[in-house]
Amino acid sequence: MHNNVSYDFKFSFPLEYHCFINRSLTEKVCTDSIAYKIKQYRLQNNIMLKDLANRLDIHRTTLTDYEQGKTIPNNDVLKQIESILNLEQYSLFDEYHLFIENLNEEIERIKRDFYLSDASFARKCGITKASVYGWKIKKNKPSYETWLKIKTLFF
Repeated sequence: MHNNVSYDFKFSFPLEYHCFINRSLTEKVCTDSIAYKIKQYRLQNNIMLKDLANRLDIHRTTLTDYEQGKTIPNNDVLKQIESILNLEQYSLFDEYHLFIENLNEEIERIKRDFYLSDASFARKCGITKASVYGWKIKKNKPSYETWLKIKTLFF
């Protein structure tokens, strides 16, 4: 049963950050958005790639991979970059990373609004109750594909 509950994420990003051309809706959308923002904000702040990498205490090629969308930095690295570049909190985050950042609150809100237990939430999402428990204790996090399913079902 799907209630007429609508959710608005606290933050939204312009569509130009997302690259949908000739791509399916997979994690690549997420990486393109973050990659674009990291590079643009770094350039706007006139910081060389090697200098930002040094301040983050990561190898230059790792930062290059972030900026090219080859890998996704974790939330802690995104927060470090925001701090170094003097950006507002969550400036670099996309919807997936915001969901992960507020995972327990988001899941509890969904369960409350849709009258779901952990088990029924897990069933609807096609995952195990153990997975939901792992998210709660921050042992693991939902994959991008699972998040897309949650978003489709509940948002």
